[in-house]
Amino acid sequence: MTKRVAFVHGVGNHPERGRLNEHCREMLAKCLREDFGKAASPSVDSLYWCDIANRELGREDFEGFCVDQICRVLAARRLAVRSSWSRYLRSVVGRALIGSLELVSWTPTLAGMMMPELGRFLAADEFATMVRRRVREPLQQYLEQGDEVLVLAHSWGSVIAYESLVELTQTYRGPNRIQSFITMGSPIAVESVKHRLLNWKNPESRFPRLIKEWHNIADPTDEVSHDPTVSDDFHDMQTTGAIEMISDHLIQNPARAVTGDPHDLTGYLTHPVTVRLVEDFLRN
Repeated sequence: MTKRVAFVHGVGNHPERGRLNEHCREMLAKCLREDFGKAASPSVDSLYWCDIANRELGREDFEGFCVDQICRVLAARRLAVRSSWSRYLRSVVGRALIGSLELVSWTPTLAGMMMPELGRFLAADEFATMVRRRVREPLQQYLEQGDEVLVLAHSWGSVIAYESLVELTQTYRGPNRIQSFITMGSPIAVESVKHRLLNWKNPESRFPRLIKEWHNIADPTDEVSHDPTVSDDFHDMQTTGAIEMISDHLIQNPARAVTGDPHDLTGYLTHPVTVRLVEDFLRN
């Protein structure tokens, strides 16, 4: 039996799969050593779909960070190219934009103007199907071979992971379950996103039934997770027995002090709450 941390990234360009795996693994290993004295590195597998997006959108691959500079990632990623005023303005405008989407229908055209992948997802075309398949098939393999799995998803990756698990609920009939589903900076509780989720209009199949625990981590100033709590929006998952526990963790993303970005992946990944939940999974 293998303990696996399966990571699902969000929209935007990302380093290739191997580098992203190393980044997540090294960051978690470093924090586990500091917080719990653990010497072993967790097994991290990125359920990577950025190559599909790059191919479909005609976008160049992104080289990204260097693993050997991982301790300086927080300080070096965007600090040099953003002024404090631009960071403040981005946060204000971003939250106002996301907030306005609560009042109108979030259409594929509008979303595509902000992020091309987002428009394609909301259009519910073959692109979304391909991406969900990329995430769903490895998860099914892990469950079928008896692995213990923690799914760690950032930003729109949490929506992709959730919908993939909705699909997997229809095809996987074994006894194994996802031990922990951790979402970071997720927009999944935003009304205009939630009501577009796969099968949401069908009460019989709207919820995945393969998750034991769902832990949602959000910085209240993160404009992407405009609604930072999920336990109220997905309460029926518990009352119907689809899941054992849903918990919300409101945190301050440590990257805010360095990059000014409360949505930063590295900040979420290295926060003590995230690290503790990963350690709980590895220990138990």
